[in-house]
Amino acid sequence: MNNPDKIQFLITKEYRKFAEFCNACRQYKYIGLCYGSPGVGKTLSAQHFSMWDTIEYYISIYHTDKEIKWGEVVNKYAAFYTPRIAPSIRNLEKEINDTIHWFNVLLERTNMELKILNRSTGTHNSKIKEKKRNNNFCELIIIDEADRLTSGGLEVVRDVYDRYKIGVVLIGMPGIEKKLSRYAQFYSRVGFVHNFKSINADEMSHLLKYKWKELGLSFDPTDFSDKEAMNDILRITRGNFRLLHRLFTQIDRVMKINVCNFISKEVVEAARENLIIGDL
Repeated sequence: MNNPDKIQFLITKEYRKFAEFCNACRQYKYIGLCYGSPGVGKTLSAQHFSMWDTIEYYISIYHTDKEIKWGEVVNKYAAFYTPRIAPSIRNLEKEINDTIHWFNVLLERTNMELKILNRSTGTHNSKIKEKKRNNNFCELIIIDEADRLTSGGLEVVRDVYDRYKIGVVLIGMPGIEKKLSRYAQFYSRVGFVHNFKSINADEMSHLLKYKWKELGLSFDPTDFSDKEAMNDILRITRGNFRLLHRLFTQIDRVMKINVCNFISKEVVEAARENLIIGDL
């Protein structure tokens, strides 16, 4: 069986709505608020939108002799940041500024390297963009776990927004929009609000076929056992991505212990017993 711990990102309708929301914040240079229940895919969507796994890795090896594939970095414009728990104002300001700074350093070097390559090969790369005067390659910063920000932390974000003149997206739990509405100076800069919802049963059914594949199995809609197991998974997860991933990790474990080569309702129920599931 394949390893289910590596999450394959799948494009959903909710992700497309989230991407449109982020692009609007970037285009109009607004602060946007995204809220949703735990586990619906907010963080994964933000990391995928910004391609942050790739960007963060290349920033971490920037001063080493490891290879950077510049083509994977070119034309990126969104940075991603998660504040620590109860961050001090000084540390928060430093970390956000450092995130934007190193993003700009990496993108500026990327453009330089690709221009050199273009001159040496006589080719033209239309993806290369110039750094605008008084602007940055970073056009949007996405701040996850925004519920951790105090009033002082929000002032830091407001200062970053005003100083860099870029779009900002704050991601948090339901109710964050009401919390922020109490800070008039900050809330007056909010241009968009997005409710990140759980995906519906039809789309989840489609995604489950990929989860079967991740375990090296093939979903057969004519097989009663497969259909019964799918319906049970839909009932348990109710569109929650995080719970879906945790459940399939346990399903993989149960199948290995019992030397099973298919997913049955009994396997799903045994996997569910190993999970602590709160209110969804």
